[in-house]
Amino acid sequence: MLFTFYGGAFNVRAEDMDVAEVWQFLASMYVLSISVGLVLFFLACWGYLQHYFRSRTLRLALPLVYLIGTMALALACTVIVLDDASSQGNAAVQQWRSGKVPGHYYDANPQPVCVTPIGPLERLPVDGQRLDPDRVYGSFGVVDGQVRLWDPESGDSFPVPADAVQVLTAGKGTPGSSIPRDCRS
Repeated sequence: MLFTFYGGAFNVRAEDMDVAEVWQFLASMYVLSISVGLVLFFLACWGYLQHYFRSRTLRLALPLVYLIGTMALALACTVIVLDDASSQGNAAVQQWRSGKVPGHYYDANPQPVCVTPIGPLERLPVDGQRLDPDRVYGSFGVVDGQVRLWDPESGDSFPVPADAVQVLTAGKGTPGSSIPRDCRS
């Protein structure tokens, strides 16, 4: 779930990011811990408030209080978990556009890469984009034989067959380091 909202800033689906299973597990545990903490807080409040609704007139308001509490719980979970992932994605895009490699977010960060086609550029199957070998793209790794590239100028992402291109890291590729402006050596 976190990777979906983080990748939304890059127009990349979570399925198109090469994230190690240990990081997927840690992200799931983060979401689970926040959710369990909020549910336990809700249940504690529910148990505390329930004795106030023992009278016949207030007992009718109990379902309404339960519904409002459940909606507040869902809203809190959404704001805490999903808004954080979305804001981290937007911050990573801003870092990239300012010329810095974005920091790690559960191992789902785009690496600056230079892409060189192995064959003729005209025969390279690219969906809706034109690959420019001189530009630096962001890559989320190879998934199912496809390299998902993110174009920082247009903000779009597109797949390229991994066996049709050579992908090399541009610059150092470490978080906080500078991204080169182009791939010309």
